Amino acid sequence: MVHYTTMQKIPVYIGALFDGVGTDVPALFPNFGVRSRQQDLFFDAPAHYLTEAIFDIVDNPAQARFLLIPYNYFNAVRTAGYIERFIALSEQYGKKIIVFVQSDFHDPISIPHAIVFRTSIYKREKKEHEYVIPPMVEDLSRTYTAPIRTKSTKPIIGFCGWAGFSSQKDRLKFYIKNMGNNLEQLARWDSTRAVYKKGIYFRQKALAALRRSPRVQTNFIIRTSFSGHVDTIAQDPQVARLEYVQNMLNADFVLAPKGDGNYSLRFYEALSLGRIPILIDTDSVLPIEDELAYDDFILRVRYRDINRLGNIVADFYNRLSPDEFARMQERARAAFAEHLRADAFMPHIAAILEREYQL
Repeated sequence: MVHYTTMQKIPVYIGALFDGVGTDVPALFPNFGVRSRQQDLFFDAPAHYLTEAIFDIVDNPAQARFLLIPYNYFNAVRTAGYIERFIALSEQYGKKIIVFVQSDFHDPISIPHAIVFRTSIYKREKKEHEYVIPPMVEDLSRTYTAPIRTKSTKPIIGFCGWAGFSSQKDRLKFYIKNMGNNLEQLARWDSTRAVYKKGIYFRQKALAALRRSPRVQTNFIIRTSFSGHVDTIAQDPQVARLEYVQNMLNADFVLAPKGDGNYSLRFYEALSLGRIPILIDTDSVLPIEDELAYDDFILRVRYRDINRLGNIVADFYNRLSPDEFARMQERARAAFAEHLRADAFMPHIAAILEREYQL
């Protein structure tokens, strides 16, 4: 893969930034500096990996290859007329519009001639010019030593995270939302709409299935709130982070169902440590799937098979030789470091845009 420091920068027009509000699009951080998100506890570290620009900001739309909205779409759309100005410029100059959506939202983006880079989408909803990008996660192997695990007789499956309720009120809210999804499935005669259930549903189902299985060893730490945000974390952030990382380091497989969006931060953090994530496939789309052989270093399990999860993991583990198990871990680490870390993915964004420019 060509490193993006050797690639020609792509000229883009972004218009004027909001007064006093810097861009929140990480791909533009090399141009403008990092916009800190201290409330998102583990965002700033990977944001600082982005030091080399792939974009050249130009003042005249006529000189640009693309127009680029310099704010995450669901932030930009709140300002009346902002998106419409880009659409008008697109029509005037015949330029496509680059859009970034780095959030849990999977709602459709209704912008003509848009190239959309987003973290969360369902395969059934994905449009031709939408591309999945990895979320911003820390490269944990830069801080923690992650030795290759040796194969034993029974796989250890780790999970540390939000899978419980802090109150009966929260439990009731979850069941009401879950019931709404069930009713929608019945009304549409479409059982596949189960994929839209909240991530905690799939976490609880998977954890229960694994606990029932005598063929696997579980190491679960259940929290009752999300530990990645200052408003919801229930313990000291440093203690919580260490506990979370140690749980992955001590596991052969890391359970990584979806969160509120149809993706998992844990999935990528496990890869950063060279651990094998168990992806509960909820109509999932992974970044650059046409280039990266994910099944060489992850275990993908259909959400419909979640009740058989223990046997699926055990059978998969038993088929691996000790050398194959070690190679999966090495491939997991390499995939993250070479392709899926924030800085390593930038050349893929540039390559996609080069192809889009030729279309």
